[in-house]
Amino acid sequence: MQKSIICLVMLLTPLVTLRADDPLRLVNLQNLLLRFVLDVIDASDELQHGASGTIRRMQGFVEKNLDQVPSVNQLAQLSHLSESRFKTRFKAEIGIPPADYVMRRRIWHAKAMLASNRHSITQIAIRLGFNNSQYFATVFKRYTGQTPSAHRRDAVSSGV
Repeated sequence: MQKSIICLVMLLTPLVTLRADDPLRLVNLQNLLLRFVLDVIDASDELQHGASGTIRRMQGFVEKNLDQVPSVNQLAQLSHLSESRFKTRFKAEIGIPPADYVMRRRIWHAKAMLASNRHSITQIAIRLGFNNSQYFATVFKRYTGQTPSAHRRDAVSSGV
C-alpha cells in the first residue's frame, strides 16, 4: 500500500504542469495511473482473500448481525481467541481494528440504504443498531465527511 501512496504522489505531481503538447509525459502519467490502480486492486485482493478462515467467519458474522452491533469481546469469544489476540490478528489480517471494521461496515450499509431513499434516517439508524439518529449522524459524518441528509441528497440527485 505504501507503494501505492508513493505512486499517487508521483502521479499527481506532474498534473500541475501537464501540457497537451508533451505526449511522452502523458504516456508516463498514464503508466503511473495504471500502476496505481493495479496496486489498489492488489491491496483489495489481499484484504479480502488474505484473511484466515477464522477472521473471514467473523467478517461474515458482522455482515449478518449489523443491527446487533457485536462487541469485539463477542467476536473474540466466537473465534475462540482471547480479546487481545483477536484484535491483533484481525488488524494484521484486515488492516484495521475490529471495532473500526464493524463501524465501517455499518456506515457502508447506511450509505446504500440512504441512496435507496426507502427509509427515514431514524429507521436506518435503528436498523443498523445505533441508539438514536443523532449519534448515527455524528458517526456517519465522522466516517464520510457529510451528514446522512447530505449523502441522501447527493445520491438521489446523481441517480446512484
